Amino acid sequence: MPIVILEGPEAAGKTTIIEKLLASWGENSRVRSWGPRDSWLEYCGPLFEDTKACQEDPLLLIVWSRSWLSRAVYNTLLKQGQDVPPRAMTELDRIVLSNGGLLILVTAPPSILQERRERRLAEGSDQKDHPLNPRTELNEFLAQSRKRKWWTISGTRSPEDNVSSIITMLVQRNPESRMNLRKEETSSQEALAVV
Repeated sequence: MPIVILEGPEAAGKTTIIEKLLASWGENSRVRSWGPRDSWLEYCGPLFEDTKACQEDPLLLIVWSRSWLSRAVYNTLLKQGQDVPPRAMTELDRIVLSNGGLLILVTAPPSILQERRERRLAEGSDQKDHPLNPRTELNEFLAQSRKRKWWTISGTRSPEDNVSSIITMLVQRNPESRMNLRKEETSSQEALAVV
């Protein structure tokens, strides 16, 4: 199974969706969480490693939390780190998509983003990542993703519904994985019948 990359502004709901997706997929899944990076080049090696791992194991699901899209957004807004050349972003996107992966932007209205951020800070479960206004941050994510083939989902929709949509898209894009999943399901059922 290929790589799924989830992006979006702070407090959009990425972490909740990732947790539910990994739980739904089961043991054969893992997450790669990315904090700020100085250079977009730091994503290249891990992307190739993960793509190869997914090609070798059609049932493996690797979910990325953040990517070069964040690097482009935050570099534009905060002027930190190295510019991501548009051609490089297009090529990195292409690698994910051509291998059956998904590029997903998680959004939420600015008022919800602000409310969630304030709640996290009050609970002490989070610290402020940056000084950006939620509307400015969301608008830049939308502008950057519109230039590319990113699928947008709402972080205010139920996480279970989002996960169901993601899995459906993955299986549609990777029919060989559907066959492998069915074989594994059948084998498990046969093993249980023998016991």
